[in-house]
Amino acid sequence: MSDLSIQNHWHCVTAEAWSTTVEGAKGRTYTVSWNKWGHKRPDVEYSYCCTCPGYQFGFGEDCKHITLTKSSGKHCNWMQFRDGGEAISTHAGQFCPQCGLGVRSMGWCV
Repeated sequence: MSDLSIQNHWHCVTAEAWSTTVEGAKGRTYTVSWNKWGHKRPDVEYSYCCTCPGYQFGFGEDCKHITLTKSSGKHCNWMQFRDGGEAISTHAGQFCPQCGLGVRSMGWCV
């Protein structure tokens, strides 16, 4: 059996925490977030959550605001390990090739 090794890969800062506001059908504004703290899905570390009553009193299922956000393409969530590609290197640092925000390095066991 071979030993696991750690390889470092880049990921966009939006893969750790991200949020946006979504207007509900009755004019109320809700916040849809991606992070590891606010969601109700015990089977994953990171997922979406929403401040609307439908999500808050539901069983962790995606509400219509999360579904809308996912389909909008607003959330980059780029990860080199999963999506391929390279971070963009400039004199100012490393940046996401999809959205241009910052990136962080993370070790993956392979």
